[in-house]
Amino acid sequence: MGPLDDVGRLDATAQAALVRKKEVSPSELVEAAIARIERLNATVNAVVTPMYDSGRAAARGPIPDGAFAGVPFLLKDFITEVAGVRFTEGVAFLQDYTPTEDSELVRRYKQAGLIIVGKTNLPALALGATTEPQLFGPTHNPWDLSRTPGGSSGGSAAAVAARLVPMAHGNDAGGSGRRTRPETRESTMAEVLRGRQAVPLEEVVLGQAFQLETLLNVLERKRMIRKAAVLEEIKRLRRRG
Repeated sequence: MGPLDDVGRLDATAQAALVRKKEVSPSELVEAAIARIERLNATVNAVVTPMYDSGRAAARGPIPDGAFAGVPFLLKDFITEVAGVRFTEGVAFLQDYTPTEDSELVRRYKQAGLIIVGKTNLPALALGATTEPQLFGPTHNPWDLSRTPGGSSGGSAAAVAARLVPMAHGNDAGGSGRRTRPETRESTMAEVLRGRQAVPLEEVVLGQAFQLETLLNVLERKRMIRKAAVLEEIKRLRRRG
């Protein structure tokens, strides 16, 4: 394991801090994330649409001076339209659709300085508690490849749990971002703050509630103090809207 592999195990706020201190460049973080995706994604099937070229170009700058400037990021392929990148929502009849402009959510993520390197798997039309679309096949739980990472944001959850990237987008319509999910050792931040974890957790998912696009950041519990920076960024982005 090299130095950038070690950096890849840090959460998003830690990586952003290294970029601000110029201890690592956005391009180095992006290349390390791409290398991890190329090495591990065949096993977990979390990333279904790589965006390596645009990610590398964005990392070269200029990058908006947001709280997560230079941090590699993945988008769930639902709601998040990116100009020039296929948008499928997990179904075959949309696989040839290519948006001509970014959705507002994508614009806000870019304003936060995040570098998008790909899109993640999901059940068809995000309808399902497991991530097993016919279009892309099942996403596997990196903790136990025989199990599901849940859904509908299973691709993003698996990607972060496998340390492909430190942070990924997800959304919550039926409770996937709010309920405790022992199958992936995940829980919502609300449950963690209230001390309601159903299982011993090593990882936590930050989520917003019903039909709000969620900023998922899987953190080790010992680093939960970093939640303050994430929550502050979410507030700042919502005020802009």
